[in-house]
Amino acid sequence: GYIADVCFPGRKLDAGVDLSEPALAISRQRGKYASVLHADAGKHIPAADGSFGTIFNNSGIEHIDDLDGAIREIARVLRPGGTVHMNVLNSRYFDWWPHPRSTADDYRRYQPFHHALDEAGWKTHLPPLVARD
Repeated sequence: GYIADVCFPGRKLDAGVDLSEPALAISRQRGKYASVLHADAGKHIPAADGSFGTIFNNSGIEHIDDLDGAIREIARVLRPGGTVHMNVLNSRYFDWWPHPRSTADDYRRYQPFHHALDEAGWKTHLPPLVARD
């Protein structure tokens, strides 16, 4: 909810989706979303086809094991002509890690980066979103 507040100030968003129950509890408490959905976006987002005109993902998709499944699900719930905003950590993220190296290793174990792709790597995964226009 914090980043959504920064990016969309003063707006209540239709839905927030997360796999983490503690994160969802915080989102419910902040009241930024009309509904808060528990889901693994790589498997199924509990929303009807074409439900959302805008989808915002803040540094989450790189942690989803099935990237292509997540892209298909995002494309499925996106309205034709809709917009997707993604902030995706890339391979340089840990090059700039400001803490001791051991903490980066701990973070990687806690939050695995399945897809810390650079720009070129994303080109093979995005066609389902582009095809929606």
